[in-house]
Amino acid sequence: MTIIRVPLTQEIESRTNSLSKDSKNANGFFERRNESTRDFVKRPGYINLTLTGTALEAAQAQGTFKYDNNLYVVINNTLTKITPSLVASTVGTISGTVKDCYFVNTSNNVWGFFHNGTNGYTLNKAGTLQRIDPTGVYAVTIATGGSGYTGTPTVTFSAPSGSGFVATGTVETTGGVVTSVTITNPGSGYTTPPSVTIVPDTGGTGATANCVLSGFPSTTLAAGVAFIDGYVVVGTTDGYLHTCDLENASQWNPLNYVAVEAEPDSLVGICKHLNYVLAFGEWSTECFYDAAISPGCPLARQDSARMEIGCADGNSIVQFEQAVMFVGKARSHGKSVYIMDGLAPVKVSTRYIEKYLNADQATDMEAFAFKISGHTFYVLTLHDSDLTFVYDVDEKQWYNWTSYYSGGEHYWWPTYYCEFNNSYYALLHDLGILVSISTDYTSDNGNPIYYRAVTSILDSGTTKRKFWQRAEVVGDKVSATLQMRHSNDDYATWSNYRSVNLANSRPQLYQLGADRRRAYEFLVTDNVAIRLQAVEMDVEGGEMEADPNIQKRR
Repeated sequence: MTIIRVPLTQEIESRTNSLSKDSKNANGFFERRNESTRDFVKRPGYINLTLTGTALEAAQAQGTFKYDNNLYVVINNTLTKITPSLVASTVGTISGTVKDCYFVNTSNNVWGFFHNGTNGYTLNKAGTLQRIDPTGVYAVTIATGGSGYTGTPTVTFSAPSGSGFVATGTVETTGGVVTSVTITNPGSGYTTPPSVTIVPDTGGTGATANCVLSGFPSTTLAAGVAFIDGYVVVGTTDGYLHTCDLENASQWNPLNYVAVEAEPDSLVGICKHLNYVLAFGEWSTECFYDAAISPGCPLARQDSARMEIGCADGNSIVQFEQAVMFVGKARSHGKSVYIMDGLAPVKVSTRYIEKYLNADQATDMEAFAFKISGHTFYVLTLHDSDLTFVYDVDEKQWYNWTSYYSGGEHYWWPTYYCEFNNSYYALLHDLGILVSISTDYTSDNGNPIYYRAVTSILDSGTTKRKFWQRAEVVGDKVSATLQMRHSNDDYATWSNYRSVNLANSRPQLYQLGADRRRAYEFLVTDNVAIRLQAVEMDVEGGEMEADPNIQKRR
């Protein structure tokens, strides 16, 4: 009799882009006990949070961010503030149909800036939401100062040709001469710069001025936003980076832009990494730094850091700690997951994960990173494929996480993650529900977590018939039922489940049948915390059956 110890910490394998065959671990992660031994630990669960004040709409989630010690969520174009005591109130409404919002804190945390792919917004500490309108007035330049102005002159702007609002401003004079006009409201709806009229108070004549429209882009914005050295940076899908005025997220000079032009591909997303701005194109990535260029955009290209790898979906780009991860793609080898090592991309996806990536339509990805129990996880959801893969940065290991609803397992629901009030919060993707994620929660708000391990095919190195006499589960003694089943035909069909109580002193199953090659599945759905390490099996070898196609020689 041979004793086989089967670790329950095997990597995801797949001969196809389906999880129906080969080994996998679902809804857990590996915890290293020592150099040679690891446990398979159940993933964190979540609970739905109970808010007071304004109820969140049960609709499409668009983003979360922390600003000025409050949590802000965007659901169905409504911006809601949530205090540390979980009181919710509506801040305002954003425009546009793009679902994802991208946020950054600016200098001294005075301003928050975010955009939704269509429009940009500022949020100040007073909680005032202000849209940055690309059809508004950026500045007024004085052409002729005139003379003899006394009192307080006023300025008027012509109305926009279509729908919109008239700009407003105030006039400054020195020695009877008009020296400047300060914009108090940029207005909106201007397709051409409006005319400006300086109206004297008690005297003065001859002052003229011209308007400059806002430089905030009116074209579609790429995913992500960055803040570097006092400048907010956004990218446009037609291949440009735009920066705000120094230390002013609400002002955008029309001259402050630089082209991303190493390849004639569209700009997919941007992020800050170290003290650079990474601009991810479809087939290439460029790196920009603050070169203090003035006037104009301060950014310059770091030519030595150009990468022949692009990005499959801007929403796969995640910056955390000193790292960036993303789903990249190259003309030579398709889609892979990368982590930045300095300014060099390092592939971390396995060939098995890449089968799923390259089979996915890559039209609807979401990703975030969070750290819990000493592990940093990159959570990547492929909505087109209804799959969530999780990369453990510390263990360099991939897992499959799922949510159980509608009678089956689907992608893991949490997304739009944010750390707030010493807790880990997220929105459920298409429900608009705010949840708290923790290892203290052993279910998904009451729904079971399908904690599962599937082995590769076991044959002890021979195709001789084997009698599987006993299986003993090695792991935590918990009040839970482990269900075990096997497949003798390469994962095509499965036996009925057999159950064992993990609280037993020795959780064992006997008389497991006979075959030549076998795979096992181990499943726990009980609402408990659990760690499993391995399954120990007693296997007795039998004789190889005669092949009817082979005749004995005489």
